[in-house]
Amino acid sequence: MLDQFELDGYLSDQRFVESQMRQRFEQGQGRRKIEFELRKKGICTQLIEEVLNAAEVEPKQIALDYYRRRYGEEAAKDLKERAKRMRHMAGRGFGFDEISYAIRYQLEDPEEF
Repeated sequence: MLDQFELDGYLSDQRFVESQMRQRFEQGQGRRKIEFELRKKGICTQLIEEVLNAAEVEPKQIALDYYRRRYGEEAAKDLKERAKRMRHMAGRGFGFDEISYAIRYQLEDPEEF
């Protein structure tokens, strides 16, 4: 039955991955977390890589947008607060480069540099 749905185009892993990816990026999740969740659902690693690489999404910009939504215009008060924010972002699936970018440009426009 499921094979027939797949043949008829009603069931597609590719469309599922694309949909999940868009939804998770909009929720402010990073690539690592999205990959992990999709693999956990049994999706082929190669398909995940293909769809994520084909997406016209800038991971650093997603991290910056989420960081601004979460913390607004308030910069970290001290190193302890900064470390806490970095751990939070890492838990959302963002890499170190993306987190650093978000922290660096929280109050500035990266296009000016």
